[in-house]
Amino acid sequence: MMQLGHKSTDLDRYIYLINLLDHNETLFYRTVMSDPARFLPIVYDPTIGEACLKFGTLPSARGIYSR
Repeated sequence: MMQLGHKSTDLDRYIYLINLLDHNETLFYRTVMSDPARFLPIVYDPTIGEACLKFGTLPSARGIYSR
């Protein structure tokens, strides 16, 4: 949580959380569910929109999916 708090933008927080998801899925979900009101805007709208626009520049882009 301290490392996440040092990130200056929601996009930086998104990148950090997605990296956490890649390395420790249990900790990712525990973190997000510890305060959904705080973290859902980071891992979902509106930050995910910015991440989609900058998809090619993200360090560990997982992919864009559509239904």
